[in-house]
Amino acid sequence: MTLFFLVAFVVPVPRPVQAKGFFEALFGSHKRATQGKEERPQRPRRRLPPRPRQPIVPSMILAGGTAIEILVAGDSLASNLWQGMSARFKNHANVNVTRLTRNNSGLVRYDVFDWNEAIRAQMQSKKADIVVFMIGLNDAQRFPPQKITKTTPEKARKRTKPAIFSSPRWQEAYSARIDALLSYLRDKKARVYWVGLPIMRDRTLSEDMAYINDVLRERTERAGVKYIDIWEAFTGEDGGYSRFGPDLSGRIRNLRAKNGIHFTAAGAKKLAHYPAKEIFADFGSSPLASQSPLPGTNAPPRTRILLSPAPPAPYGNPYGAPQMATAPVGPVATLPPNPYLAPPPPPVSDKVLIQGEALQPVPGRADDFSWPRK
Repeated sequence: MTLFFLVAFVVPVPRPVQAKGFFEALFGSHKRATQGKEERPQRPRRRLPPRPRQPIVPSMILAGGTAIEILVAGDSLASNLWQGMSARFKNHANVNVTRLTRNNSGLVRYDVFDWNEAIRAQMQSKKADIVVFMIGLNDAQRFPPQKITKTTPEKARKRTKPAIFSSPRWQEAYSARIDALLSYLRDKKARVYWVGLPIMRDRTLSEDMAYINDVLRERTERAGVKYIDIWEAFTGEDGGYSRFGPDLSGRIRNLRAKNGIHFTAAGAKKLAHYPAKEIFADFGSSPLASQSPLPGTNAPPRTRILLSPAPPAPYGNPYGAPQMATAPVGPVATLPPNPYLAPPPPPVSDKVLIQGEALQPVPGRADDFSWPRK
């Protein structure tokens, strides 16, 4: 039996080479290579100031620092509308959006909250140039019974029973409340926009809101006030209630709250898009300075002030599309079209949400069905 022995020989390594390390022994010391050269002092890094972000929406700056006061009034749905309007006009330097909202209020129960008195007090303390109303969520109920006094006429005594919702008496009383608000605001020379009620998840509530919308539309159009219908903007493909839908960029988002009544933040921005579009159209449809009274009115002429040109909107953002001019508030009338200015192209949001057109496909993206593939 043969035994093999493995003998290990230990080669001693010089201590200086072992201390230097393998790479230092091969390539030499960095100090020796840079010996005789002056070391450059390290300069402290200078932090550049942040670049100011240019707003996508051009600021509406009027001559003389004139400001436009927008008042959003109504119930809890108007609170969502105010949230979206504040975001919509955030970058406009001279536009101030305030709100006068009261939850669980309406035009029926003035014994709970009197909207006539509230509007009068608000206009006396801070006059608004534009008033955007959205109210009626809590109005599908009877009117409170009338109080009988010694001076109550005999005809009114026979009608002390509360008017049932959707009855002719109810519609007459409700129309009188709307007319009283519009008459007072017309005397104050305020431009009024009335936003209709949206579809609801509950079918019975939706039917009530649709009936109230009919009354609102009839009274506002008779008074010469713009009624803004948003019903179809928040319906699904089948025409019913849908919690999800396209936002202003065309993406499918959650637009309605879990209770099936109110709006999310994305839904509030979409809700505010429709009255804001009407405001831009009325205050910026014609950049000509009119020196004659508006047609259909005997009011004195008012100077229309031009805006600075708007910067191009990056990536087709609908927020930067409108090219607008503004004017002080005047009587309700149709402005003459400008024959020297071509109308601006509609924003992407109008093409997708109103006209129903599809977005332009981007080459290489999932919605690009061109063949052969590029």
